Amino acid sequence: MTMKINEIKFEWAGGLSPRKTTNKIVLHHAAALSASVEAIHRAHLANGWAGIGYHFYVRKDGSVYRGRPEEMIGAHSRGHNSNSIGICFEGNYETEEKMPETQKSAGENLLGYLEEKYGKIELCLHRELLATACPGKYFPVITAKAELPEVVENKPSDLPDYWAKKACDWAVTVGLISGDGSGNYNWRHTLTKQEMAILLYKFKEIQQ
Repeated sequence: MTMKINEIKFEWAGGLSPRKTTNKIVLHHAAALSASVEAIHRAHLANGWAGIGYHFYVRKDGSVYRGRPEEMIGAHSRGHNSNSIGICFEGNYETEEKMPETQKSAGENLLGYLEEKYGKIELCLHRELLATACPGKYFPVITAKAELPEVVENKPSDLPDYWAKKACDWAVTVGLISGDGSGNYNWRHTLTKQEMAILLYKFKEIQQ
């Protein structure tokens, strides 16, 4: 059993803050019959947010996408963002009466993966925390699969390798590393002496 987590190269409007604790997972629906993860990102930018507020997005075809960096505070459940991971499912389960089995199974795989990573943590529907209909009255019961999936990360070539991702996300968030104006960070580019000097100078500035 394999679960592929697709990584998208998002451009963030403003800095993201690290989350210090993770003791809750909040489940949402997109309230839209069909929506790509890029569309969700654009909608959240239009709200004045830094970008997509969910950490994961599960489409009806069973594909799983990473949204906001997992270790950063999300924007998906007011008052609970600082200690939770947000997962959104494509669809409007206030009106759609049945979730596709491929989507439900992918959600269960994702929960199993996160439970293995963070331990047994509280699983909540959005409406259990705030006055909202989300994730809809027809949203099914979804629990972590006991059989853990093999996780494969499907990354664009411009994303840093997984082992460096946390450090790279931090460097971008604090302004130490900036893109080339086209959303590319060129992580595998060899630094010149001038670029190294600029990097050290920026580090000195953020330490002050």
